[in-house]
Amino acid sequence: MELARKRLLIRLDSAVKLALAMSSSRPIFKTLLSVAVLETSGQKAIDASMKTIDVMGDTIDKMSSDLTDKAIESNRKAEEMASKPVFDTQVFVENVKKLKQHFDTIEEYREQVKKEAEAERKVFEEATKDLENMKTGKVEDFKELKDELSEK
Repeated sequence: MELARKRLLIRLDSAVKLALAMSSSRPIFKTLLSVAVLETSGQKAIDASMKTIDVMGDTIDKMSSDLTDKAIESNRKAEEMASKPVFDTQVFVENVKKLKQHFDTIEEYREQVKKEAEAERKVFEEATKDLENMKTGKVEDFKELKDELSEK
């Protein structure tokens, strides 16, 4: 980009010198002046592009350094985690024993609930049979019973 800028400046300088030398020839001067204007506007476009490229480069550099910092931090944490033992064997065995005790307690509770439910079911079935075996009386039967009891 810098090389293109220098080339444009050299052309502009040459055009100015030529325009001064050929001031008597108006069409050539107008042409040279037009070329100089075009080269100047081209240079402005190049300068704007260079500024944009510089900003983009700075942004990419910043993003790259941020990502590198994050990767370094992540690797450091991974190394720390890898260097520490996850569990002591004794702690692991104790945790497994506690877990087994909890499962055993749950199973004992389930068995107890099952036995109680079976006992209640038996009581309910016996009560149902007792109700079926009971004789029910009608109003007339109660009147007869009342009369018999009144007589005695």
